[in-house]
Amino acid sequence: MSITEPGIYEMSETEYHADPCEPFSLSRGIARLLIDRSPMHAFHAHPRLGAGDGIEVSKIMDEGSAVHSMLLGKGARVVSVRAVYGPKHKLAGQPVKDFKTDAACEDRDAIREEGCIPILPHEQGDLVRAVSAVTTHLRWHQDGPDFFADGRSEAVVVWREGDLWLRCMIDRLPDDPMAPAYDLKVTKMSAAPGGWERRLRDVYAFQDAFYRRGLRAVRRKTPPTMRFVVVERDAPHGVSVMTPAPSLAALADAQVERAIGIWRECVKTGQWPGYAPFTAHIEAPPWMLSAEDDQALRDEILEEQEA
Repeated sequence: MSITEPGIYEMSETEYHADPCEPFSLSRGIARLLIDRSPMHAFHAHPRLGAGDGIEVSKIMDEGSAVHSMLLGKGARVVSVRAVYGPKHKLAGQPVKDFKTDAACEDRDAIREEGCIPILPHEQGDLVRAVSAVTTHLRWHQDGPDFFADGRSEAVVVWREGDLWLRCMIDRLPDDPMAPAYDLKVTKMSAAPGGWERRLRDVYAFQDAFYRRGLRAVRRKTPPTMRFVVVERDAPHGVSVMTPAPSLAALADAQVERAIGIWRECVKTGQWPGYAPFTAHIEAPPWMLSAEDDQALRDEILEEQEA
């Protein structure tokens, strides 16, 4: 697929991550690298520029993809790993329960090469229950109606800003331009909002700002902030829904603007610098200074008592 016009498209994850835009485009992940690391790292990771090492797929990533596929009805097909334990294993002939054997790893890799999602047989039930938990939670949640309304799953938004192309893939995009977009997260940790505040500040608010910018460019209307639906991988599969508050959304908008400015300059000059060529002077944080003062006071009191 080769995209030469802005719009909302349907394509596979493989096509999306390969960058279907001509000559190339900026994604949210690459934009984040420009802020968190450097243009050199962004260039190296880009599939059409540096064509770096790519992302190493983990077991939890496969499970997350499986939940996406089952819930959204889009994406790669979920396939049960077919390998069994060998004759010398105490569970000989039974389906594998992990990827510690060569046979299990080979089967997993073969399923991935077929463009499918490998899942261990005994874990499929948990993932089905996680999907059910999300569906049930959103049925009564205040933002649930928009998730179930007419729309697209894994919608790819492509837009232009001057000579630059940008793109993003949205898990669930309602047809109503004034409804929020949705992103689904599967976690082995707690899904309680308090435990996700840092992640929302450091990662997902930037994602929201980047995606809303694309939707505004294509639809000519600014949607509300995204809803991040987080479901616990393990029972009882707690679900929470979070979104950036106005102050955080404004900060993320500024970060995205800065990232695009850096990208524009790098594309224009063909220069992709690394970290700044200056020595970084690391200050002691207030808590460390306070702890040292407290320790000094305790030492002084102890010396006086001993005297």
